[in-house]
Amino acid sequence: MQTPVGITQLLIRWNNGDQVALEKLMPLVYGELRRLASNYLRRERQGHTLQPTALVSDCLIDGIPR
Repeated sequence: MQTPVGITQLLIRWNNGDQVALEKLMPLVYGELRRLASNYLRRERQGHTLQPTALVSDCLIDGIPR
């Protein structure tokens, strides 16, 4: 697991155009978002059809500039 300082450094490097930093950052961000989505969806009503992976994918597609 990365420390907050390590993640911050990856964000700074990515902001400066380092694509390798983005490649290292995305699995960390994806894993944490999926964990959060899974915890959130456990509190939803029974029978809902949204899956954590779909929720995170939609957020990433909508949230990352192209």
